Amino acid sequence: MALKEIVGHASQIKIFQSSIQKGTLAHAYLFSGLEGIGKEKCARELTKVLNCEKGGADSCDTCSVCLRIDGETFSDFHVIVPSGASRTIKIDDVQKVQKSLNLSRYEGKAKVILFTEADCLNEAASNALLKILEEPVEKTYFFLITANHEAVLPTIRSRCRQVPFYPLADSEVEQILTQSEVKDPTQREFLVRLSEGSIGRALRFFEEKGRQLRQSVIKFALSKSSSPTEALFASEQFQKSVEQDKAYLWDILKIFEGVYRDLLMLQIAGNEKQLLNPDWAQGLNQQKDLYTVDQLEAKVIMIERIRTDLHMNIQVKFALDYLLLFLIDKEKSLASH
Repeated sequence: MALKEIVGHASQIKIFQSSIQKGTLAHAYLFSGLEGIGKEKCARELTKVLNCEKGGADSCDTCSVCLRIDGETFSDFHVIVPSGASRTIKIDDVQKVQKSLNLSRYEGKAKVILFTEADCLNEAASNALLKILEEPVEKTYFFLITANHEAVLPTIRSRCRQVPFYPLADSEVEQILTQSEVKDPTQREFLVRLSEGSIGRALRFFEEKGRQLRQSVIKFALSKSSSPTEALFASEQFQKSVEQDKAYLWDILKIFEGVYRDLLMLQIAGNEKQLLNPDWAQGLNQQKDLYTVDQLEAKVIMIERIRTDLHMNIQVKFALDYLLLFLIDKEKSLASH
């Protein structure tokens, strides 16, 4: 895929291409925005443009360099991802980057370092990266990707040119789904509704694991009565999904929020056409009178608070345990509102 084939983010891509042509590309960029909207894809395609054998404002997408960058076998392209149970980027990872910068470019026109989740840099790694960014190396470019720019050290943000990316339009999500394996129009329409502008989220819900996770979350949300023990057990299961893919954390919160907003809509307007979860309309209608409007609004507010706390790097286990215990406590939900 070349830049011209990316769906969405036309203004951002145009700016990058102009900078490349004029030779004014900054040495470090911070791409921020909702998870799964194409930030990393843009960074990878820019890496190809900077190194493509044919040159120009876009890659050919077919030369040996472009193909090796796609396969992450290009020696001057380094991808840094979180690791370990804590899913952090450690100082050792940044020190390896520093060592690579001390070496001349091996085969490319430019050296590119991509941090796929810059908000996962721990304090020591952040400080080490800051020192690198303060002393730019010619023809070396950093692309830092984050869905939570506030968790990135302010001094690092100040050393990067910040580029916000925005959720995709429904038509853009549908276009990408049409080009993928989602051939059924009804299913595409449903996934577009769930995506809220994130093609990554849409594709996760298309996969079996994502469908099972969504089913588990909705079943818990619609259960007539759950004990604290059941809530903590459910939280543990959700945490296992998050350990495999951090993106599932935001999916879980969105699913919970969608259920309670659907219940509010049914209570207030009685309209099924605008439900985020139309495939659960029967269950939603059966549960809509179990809560007052105040209780449902309190649940939505708490989910928003948890999301904010998670952006401030609160522990996932604590956040999910607290949230699920809150959601099953009707009296607490009402009092907290």
